[in-house]
Amino acid sequence: MCGRYYLIESLQTLEERYHLTHTDISYTPRYNIAPTQYAPVIINDVTKQLKLFKWGLIPSWAKDISLGTKMINARAETLLEKNSFRDAFQKRRCIVPASGFYEWEKTGNTKQPFRFGLTSHKIFSMAGLWDTWINPQGEKIYSFTVITTEPNEYLRPYHHRMAVILHEGDEDRWLDGYMKDLDELKDMLQPYPSRYFEKQRVTDAVNSVKNDYPELIQPVSAEEQIRWDI
Repeated sequence: MCGRYYLIESLQTLEERYHLTHTDISYTPRYNIAPTQYAPVIINDVTKQLKLFKWGLIPSWAKDISLGTKMINARAETLLEKNSFRDAFQKRRCIVPASGFYEWEKTGNTKQPFRFGLTSHKIFSMAGLWDTWINPQGEKIYSFTVITTEPNEYLRPYHHRMAVILHEGDEDRWLDGYMKDLDELKDMLQPYPSRYFEKQRVTDAVNSVKNDYPELIQPVSAEEQIRWDI
């Protein structure tokens, strides 16, 4: 994690949740957001704004856009050691809003997907970084990465990493461009407590990034449950 997530709330809900002042983007709920796709992020550029950035950070110095496919995640432990993330960590932090995310459980030669979310069913904020890259045609490409950390006990059976989820009280400080205390910022990048999570087995249709519809987050049928439990 994080390699696939969903954001199903309305634009109005996002505006109210994050007290946004600038939302002139074309937004629709998404049920299967995948790397290299465009997704909503929140930045603080004088005011908090909702933007659509490409998932997979492309550093400003990159020679080719393809580098972004290797930068969908950034390890919290090494942010200051990597040229790709050091400057962004200090100057260009963002929030990646999510309703939940997907992880897979291996069963024999197959993998069964689960969706994970908060027991409160509320939006949560994944910690992210962003950058701007200019392609050969002079077009600016805005991109982001999701910061990951060690998994909590609830997620550990499914993946060796999990997205950093910010506590609500830390969100404004994370976005604050004047915030220069790197130790305080790093302290925010901890595993979110297990007790706040719940999971649900879902259809394997989510395996294809081409699928993006509400049924993806619905519980699988009793027949499918039995098939996977055998």
